[in-house]
Amino acid sequence: MTAATAQEQDDHRAAQQAAIASRQWAGLTSGYGWLCWLEFDPQTGCNSLLGCQPDSADTQEWGLRSGNVTMPRPFAQPQPLLPSGYSVRSRVHEYGGGAYVITPGAVIFVNADDQSLYHLNLGAVDVKPFAAHQGCRYGDLYYDAAHQRILAVEEDHALDMQDESGGQMRRPCRAMPVNRLVSFNLRDATRRVLLEGADFYAFPRVSETGDRLAWVSWNHPHQPWSETSLHEAGLDAQGRVVQQRTIQPPHDHGDEQGASQQQPCYAPDGALWYLSDCAGWYNLYRECAGQSLPVLPLKAEFAAPPWQLGQCSYRFLDDRRVACLYSRHGFQRLGIYDLERQQFFPQRGRWGRLEGVATYHDRLYTLASASGEPPYLAQWQEPRRCLTARFSMAAESLDQTTATGESGACGSRLNPGVLSDQRSMGSLPVQGPRSIRYLSANDEPVHALFYPPRTATKAQETLHDRGLPPLLVMVHGGPTSMTQPVLDP
Repeated sequence: MTAATAQEQDDHRAAQQAAIASRQWAGLTSGYGWLCWLEFDPQTGCNSLLGCQPDSADTQEWGLRSGNVTMPRPFAQPQPLLPSGYSVRSRVHEYGGGAYVITPGAVIFVNADDQSLYHLNLGAVDVKPFAAHQGCRYGDLYYDAAHQRILAVEEDHALDMQDESGGQMRRPCRAMPVNRLVSFNLRDATRRVLLEGADFYAFPRVSETGDRLAWVSWNHPHQPWSETSLHEAGLDAQGRVVQQRTIQPPHDHGDEQGASQQQPCYAPDGALWYLSDCAGWYNLYRECAGQSLPVLPLKAEFAAPPWQLGQCSYRFLDDRRVACLYSRHGFQRLGIYDLERQQFFPQRGRWGRLEGVATYHDRLYTLASASGEPPYLAQWQEPRRCLTARFSMAAESLDQTTATGESGACGSRLNPGVLSDQRSMGSLPVQGPRSIRYLSANDEPVHALFYPPRTATKAQETLHDRGLPPLLVMVHGGPTSMTQPVLDP
């Protein structure tokens, strides 16, 4: 074996080890006593479903003492909820999303291998087939509690054709798939087509009273981040769609291209909220009595381009407060908007990336990560002091620090899976990211995240005494992508 061949094998092993260590977490959601998320394991290529029950914390065993106040353990131990052989993943629109939903005592999920729906009994960890239709994929699952059913985007990759005898048959076809909004009765999985006719559908959401349905649709050649339509319809006692209407955003781009709407959600008072980029940024809007009004007009993105289904970047904490994720200058932030006071309270933290938001009683959760640190599950509450706790599943240790947030929020953090060793920023030869802007050779503005070097050691000064330190440039791909301020060495 030559030295070059040995070096190539070492490089391959190093790259493989780095990939295996890079587990990913997404799909955070809550409901009916459970907090769940997905963990992607690059070694197996599977998405596991992890979950915990926040109310099952044991104060006696896991109490933290801060001054004269005993703080209960902020999280119960997360656990895998699915047996081996299953992977939670939707392939609707190829990018998937919304591949599971929590119902009372159960989870309905899409299995990666056959794209069929399965029923997971959370009490017995028992998995059974729930619904399957040949050639169909499912995503953006939503539990309609008022009608005891599951709503889903159905992508049909089969085509109705006439056989020689004149009967109907279904055959796989390479033609454009047919998209629909469908429902499945939770008791017997009876399927019903709710809507069809548009090229694409997303975000089926039902009001708490069960009498209204909102959804998003779009047609070729548009993309979901370029132009979509937001619709609302009434629902009768049987859950059938009646009296459809299209909701118009309050602004116009001023050109032939329309606006992109996403993430409709009914507020506790029944008003329909949604996100739209009609003013140039994905901002929050509130539709009531036939009129759409901006809630929080900021030069910030309150959502990412909807490549995937089921995204969630805001949640109602109660009837007067909404928690939302937003991005400014390349950094993602968390804020609380008070409807009564009409004030916005940014939350302070060391994270660079936040993904998904879920609520449980008076608590708020999101998946967070920062440069040189493993991802963690963050929890917010609202006492005057802020307790930050990290629970390492691998070492089963719990550390704490205290700090004061800008709006008096309380944060806790939990590593959402078994994590590999990762270095902190303090051990890296670069500092934390800074948002910069410069002009290209064509005088076009370029936005970047710059990690300046730390003070060089004597050995490093000797190595680079003939010039400046090397500059490593990493460019993101895709027409709507962005670089996250999270350096993963």
